[in-house]
Amino acid sequence: MDETKTRVLVTGGLGKLGSKIVDKLIEKEYEVVIIDNLSTGDRARLNTKAYFIKGDIRDVNIIRCFLRNSTIVIHMAEDKTEDSLSVNTYGGINLIQEIINHKISKMVYLNPKSSESKFYKLTKNVVEDFLEYYKSEKLLETYIIKKELTEDELDNIMKFIKVKK
Repeated sequence: MDETKTRVLVTGGLGKLGSKIVDKLIEKEYEVVIIDNLSTGDRARLNTKAYFIKGDIRDVNIIRCFLRNSTIVIHMAEDKTEDSLSVNTYGGINLIQEIINHKISKMVYLNPKSSESKFYKLTKNVVEDFLEYYKSEKLLETYIIKKELTEDELDNIMKFIKVKK
């Protein structure tokens, strides 16, 4: 790993949206670490310049290990199955708590309000409320993606995390 580059941890980095963000980060010369359990992610989307760990955000030991040298977290991991309560809520809160413990100050978070499943939206909204608390306490800056991941939205994310061109 390159100590001169800023490290970004991307959960769900092998999903359709996560992999687009990973590619943009690598294009901007960031060091990228991906945690993905491959439930919906695809190894074929792996950018070979990123570091990949097959893991689950509910595993606090994996989160702790890879947050140690990270500066920014982009949380794209999500689950729309019967495990969504556990993955989205418990895993999301685990991740946020460890972000705070590691004093990481910036996080990008996916919360598509357009999801058809009310239960899925509920699990994501619980985590968003948790984020709002830390934001109000000035412990974490957040950028919440609430729409499709267009080129403009990717550019906005890069501006938020201050990626150098």
